[in-house]
Amino acid sequence: MIDPNAFKLASKRLFDLAPWPKPQLERFLEVFKELEPARRYRLSPNYLAEKINLDLATTAELMLFAVKAGLLRMTWASHCPSCGSLVHGMGELNQLEQNFYCTLCELDNSNELDDQVEINFSLAAEIAEPNFDPFRSYVDYTYFLFSEHIRRSEEFSCYLKDKAFQHYIGIDPGESATINYQGQPGELLRLLSLENDARIYIDIGQGPGQGEVTLRPAGFDCNRIELGSGPVRIIINNQSGRRAGFMLLLTDMAKLNQILQKTPPYFAPFLSGKQMLNSQHFRELFPVQSLPVDLSLKVRDQCILFTDLKGSTELYGKTGDIAAYKLVRRHFELLTDAVKTHRGAIVKTMGDAIMASFNEPADGLEAAFMMIEEVNAFNLSKGEEKLGLKIGLHRGRAIAVNANQSLDFFGQTVNLAARVQGLAQAGEIWITEPVHQDPKVRQLITGHHFDAKASKAHLKGIVQEQAVFCLVKT
Repeated sequence: MIDPNAFKLASKRLFDLAPWPKPQLERFLEVFKELEPARRYRLSPNYLAEKINLDLATTAELMLFAVKAGLLRMTWASHCPSCGSLVHGMGELNQLEQNFYCTLCELDNSNELDDQVEINFSLAAEIAEPNFDPFRSYVDYTYFLFSEHIRRSEEFSCYLKDKAFQHYIGIDPGESATINYQGQPGELLRLLSLENDARIYIDIGQGPGQGEVTLRPAGFDCNRIELGSGPVRIIINNQSGRRAGFMLLLTDMAKLNQILQKTPPYFAPFLSGKQMLNSQHFRELFPVQSLPVDLSLKVRDQCILFTDLKGSTELYGKTGDIAAYKLVRRHFELLTDAVKTHRGAIVKTMGDAIMASFNEPADGLEAAFMMIEEVNAFNLSKGEEKLGLKIGLHRGRAIAVNANQSLDFFGQTVNLAARVQGLAQAGEIWITEPVHQDPKVRQLITGHHFDAKASKAHLKGIVQEQAVFCLVKT
């Protein structure tokens, strides 16, 4: 049940913080009163977006402000690309790892922020307890364990339900339970407690009719047991110190792999870790203060934009420090507005330059066009003192790192973006081949009445010659 006083206080903070119309915020808040326990425990931005009839990006921004207001809690979760199981115990950004192991699929996975890390929310404990017991039933347990965004084929779903799944039970700490099973010779079973990353193999062959296993904090006390065919009893002791769920699965990895190769699962759109790092609202609302020094998270496809001002040194000498500073500060305001408008984030400023990141190269190019237009309009209004903006964009793999307790990006993609910006003259936008290959980018270039003039360039620190494009107004 929602605490009315706590909800009222959090709602007031949200009205004060969030830059949206009050009726929209009221509808947003009304949904929380209607949430079932499972949704109070894990609230997907996609689910909420559908409820309030908003796009996912806007809904996600609203939810960030709700976290800041104390209404929601945000969680980062890695999911297996094959089965959709969620890695538990990694609810914060600073707990994410470069790779993770899926106990169900028995596979190592690369933990990429764009594909494997999803953002979900829950009602803050001060607002309401979820009253959701993930161990009460198999349905609740699978909701707890798996991403709701995975889409499995009918063949895969039927195989899991009718063939693989044999039994589920939730056991309190310090308690025991028994699973009865009719074993067939040659069968291989797996007893799994996925939230504990625990697994034990059970061979059906010449063994006894009863086996006993114990789950401890570090996992099961053995890796494999053998039981006889016919009626068997599996006694499970839960000494893990917490309530735990246990699934008994009939294992035929050859059949499973055959189905997955024929009809692989896919994921519906979800709010990714990459999108969060590329959110200006996230960076402004939650300046990170507790990142591990060695933080290193992979991003498969990141768009990086660099800018610089031409002639800024001369500007200070010509107009004086105070006047020049005001001009440069206004230039930063214009650039920040363009980045925010087109769903990006300012990663850092360096003197008169900025580095920004975007989910899509089309967003980055839209921001670049807006920057040029706004700076040109500003120049017209100022008369003699002109700002000359130079812009470069590149896309590719990058690593999110801790740079002085703030999130930065590192790697060849970042280096290339900076170098291609160095080719630009005042008022020019330069892009690389990977950016130009994006169909949306080409549409934008045409739609904004630009031509992409191709050339080759040797960029400092880059071994291979690069194909680059200067965008010229037609």
